[in-house]
Amino acid sequence: MAVCPENNRSCLGTYVVLALGTRWAVKMWPVEYFAELTGMIVHGGKRVVVTGGPGDVLLGAKISECVPEVTNLMGKTSLRELGALIQHCEVLSAAISTSCLLQMLFKNL
Repeated sequence: MAVCPENNRSCLGTYVVLALGTRWAVKMWPVEYFAELTGMIVHGGKRVVVTGGPGDVLLGAKISECVPEVTNLMGKTSLRELGALIQHCEVLSAAISTSCLLQMLFKNL
């Protein structure tokens, strides 16, 4: 799935972004916790997009195995594309401050 252009708010519909990757081991949940959270959101009727950097691709693959309905963009987005995803999402859950800062910036535009 391609990342939505910034001017197209409806290409994904309503969705939740889970920015899961982090370089800090103390912030990292076990993959089973991420999969459980993702599954709960999906089964609650929401589309879930997981994001992270190139070092998080394996985490995204494991979550996708557990919850096939997830849109896995781990290691596939630029910072600008991540900003656009965050700008148009309904909810953001992030372990890293970069994603949170992007949310604050874009949600206040």
